[in-house]
Amino acid sequence: MAMNGADGGQKGGPTNGYGDREQELRRKEQELQAREQEIRLRELEAEIMKSSEPAPPMNASDADYSETRKHREPPNRWQRMKRQTKLALQFAALVVAALVIVQIAGIVMRVVLIAAIAGIAYFILFGGEKK
Repeated sequence: MAMNGADGGQKGGPTNGYGDREQELRRKEQELQAREQEIRLRELEAEIMKSSEPAPPMNASDADYSETRKHREPPNRWQRMKRQTKLALQFAALVVAALVIVQIAGIVMRVVLIAAIAGIAYFILFGGEKK
């Protein structure tokens, strides 16, 4: 009984061309994966070498090292008063600015309200008539 199928009529399995092609593709895929791994390893090594700098040698005296700061004298009475006055003036300026903004907003609101009332009155008195 002869079989005419995908295996080319042979009972032993796929033809040599199909099997060789599949094996070649698998081999190429493995080579590609190996190259990708090598590239990733090189990139990681370069990153590690770039980020790692030689650490300075540690001595026992370095362990309790703390950063020193220049001693500042506490502010005297005049300096404190000057600072507080500056802050009070800044606050007063903000309050005055807020009041001015509220006043301007009130004036603008009155103008818009009067214009709206005048427009409505015009349409009621003169716009309703059609000739």
